[in-house]
Amino acid sequence: MRDPIATISQSSKFRCGADIVWGVITDPDTYKDWYGWPEHASLISLNRDIRMGTRLLFRNFTSSKIVTEYEEGVHLAFSDEMVAESFTITEDSVGCELTIQIDLYSTRSPIADKLDANALEMLRGIKEISYAREAVRATQVRKVTPGDSKFRKFIMEDPEFPGDEGADSLPDLTPRRAVLGIVMTVILMLVLVFTEGIPYSHIIPSSGRSVYYSDKITPDHIQNIRFDWTRDMLETELDCVGYDTGIRRQYVYYSSEVDNDSSPVGILYVTYDAYDVVRRYAYVDTIRSRQGLSTGIKSLDGLSGRMTVSDVTSYMTEAPSGYVVNRSGAKTVFYGILNANDHSVFSSSLHAELNIKLNSSSGTKSYAYYWRNGSDNPLYDMPRTARGQETTASEYLNDRYAYENVFLLIDKKPVECTILLGSGISTAEDERIYRVRNPQGTEDYYRYEYNINFSQGRASTVVFTNIKLASNTHDVLNEVALDHLYDAKDLKDVESILGILPSRVACDLDRCILFYGTVQDDGRYPLEIEISRSFLKVSSITINSQEPIETETAEAENS
Repeated sequence: MRDPIATISQSSKFRCGADIVWGVITDPDTYKDWYGWPEHASLISLNRDIRMGTRLLFRNFTSSKIVTEYEEGVHLAFSDEMVAESFTITEDSVGCELTIQIDLYSTRSPIADKLDANALEMLRGIKEISYAREAVRATQVRKVTPGDSKFRKFIMEDPEFPGDEGADSLPDLTPRRAVLGIVMTVILMLVLVFTEGIPYSHIIPSSGRSVYYSDKITPDHIQNIRFDWTRDMLETELDCVGYDTGIRRQYVYYSSEVDNDSSPVGILYVTYDAYDVVRRYAYVDTIRSRQGLSTGIKSLDGLSGRMTVSDVTSYMTEAPSGYVVNRSGAKTVFYGILNANDHSVFSSSLHAELNIKLNSSSGTKSYAYYWRNGSDNPLYDMPRTARGQETTASEYLNDRYAYENVFLLIDKKPVECTILLGSGISTAEDERIYRVRNPQGTEDYYRYEYNINFSQGRASTVVFTNIKLASNTHDVLNEVALDHLYDAKDLKDVESILGILPSRVACDLDRCILFYGTVQDDGRYPLEIEISRSFLKVSSITINSQEPIETETAEAENS
């Protein structure tokens, strides 16, 4: 048995059942929220059950891990050649205790110098998810104690008038019982007020709607939040109280302004530390977060890591969809479609169409674009035909991200294209070629090529080629149900039916042509599908040298 170079162990007590914690660490869908360092890693498992001998694959990890120890509800361990990690649960009087042990076998591991931090981060994430599940469980079942029954009987019934006239009659409520009931209700309300730790005057918020709503949940007021404020101070400033999300020390506050669906326009999320002091907060504009990225954004060159969110808003000349601000000085500002909720708003993997990351402590800045229609496709969901092109999930995802860049590049400036693709080569006036290697770094050639033409300083056409897919022998037509393909209405239908990525894409402001299969001697591809760029609707399908076959969608658009 190998001897580890280093071993660390971290433990934490959980105020919930051991079965809930076990459920979290054996649920593949939760790993993206707590496993990995510094970014959480999505678990891509060959089967949905984690048990002895299961091979675990993680997105962007070069090696797989094997479950080496498994005791139902108590102990789980998995490892690769560099690191072994184990999770042990013991029950106690409060709930349970989780111990994470990490054994290091190679200094080449990316977590070699941060084992303790990794374990603590995993404990924190597991605890947040466990407490959220415990809160959901608590709301599903409400127990009625003997004391509850006696209280109801004492208030509602009179011994002298049992009220037995029939099932449809109501028990008599005597004046004595009614007065006593009112007094006890008032006492209960006062107890609740003082246990919340806020003055009674602030139970009625400025909005007058509800204790959780306030007309001060706006960017103007939120930018004044300080990290030395306690929850009591913040809620006094906001004139409302926070709703406990069930995630550890995380509260949510709603704006009194509502949209057409009577939903709050602004939502504020705040996480407090162990001393009940503000640790981080996030704001989401629910209207802007449903709108696409504005074409009014012309440049990001003037951003600075020391800017505040208000500074970014002024520079961009428009408000963001949302933002996250941490006590450490790190800020993330989102523009475009943003799907955030209680569990995802503070996740490092949350992104909109444009993410701007700034850090006032280090002065650093970065920004990245994301295609709104993009999505990860784990190995267990990959169509069989896709596995004929890409041998691993990470290879498939790299190819998919490279292909999705085509949709992002249109209408971008050369400097923004360089941000996405790296340095390019000028081949002619207003034309550049970008060649990009496979991020896995296992190939000795450029795998992706982007040929971009610019008009008035913006990308007007993009031709993308995946060199491997275009040169690999792959008989697309024999593997596709053509009758189903003709019924495809949009890009989503095409991807579902074909199950593979295009070898080549040509795109301009109005349309995209997707080329599938191996390029032939005459330069053509076995299958060509044209879609509209704005709505991703299928316009035509061409097989080999046949004439384009107009689809019902194209006919409807033409009419």
